[in-house]
Amino acid sequence: MTHSADLLPRYKRLRQSAVQLNSRLVKTLSRSVLNEGGKKLGILRRNVLILDSQDEIAVLMDYCIYDVRRGGVNAVERYLAKSPPPQDSDEMAILLGMRQAYYSLFAVEATERAVGVHMRDLLRDETRFLIDVGLSSSAPVGMILATRVLAPEDIGM
Repeated sequence: MTHSADLLPRYKRLRQSAVQLNSRLVKTLSRSVLNEGGKKLGILRRNVLILDSQDEIAVLMDYCIYDVRRGGVNAVERYLAKSPPPQDSDEMAILLGMRQAYYSLFAVEATERAVGVHMRDLLRDETRFLIDVGLSSSAPVGMILATRVLAPEDIGM
């Protein structure tokens, strides 16, 4: 078993916590934040969000959580300030990872079946391993991926 595979149980717990936390963060987004995000992404027309697919709502929410700021802080930082979870909790690990998350372009260099992918960050010229069971079986070597990466406890997600 590879070192990466050893991380799968911890990843799965963190991933479950991340999904729940993401839902809570979406609920904190104000109409003005959603409108600003929609305008910047080019999907707000006459104060109405116009989506071509359901995937676009996920892109909008991600953008609003991480990139739309009020008073210099984004939704993650606001949540940490107003509702900090216990220091040693999975939720805190995810929030700290989210605070350091970044968006980039990645090239898949290799896959570890049923675990994840080895990727090169094309903008930073760095390599990293991303645990993603689905991607490990669907991403061909050479695929270019634009995504946001976070690494709670140094586990790339």
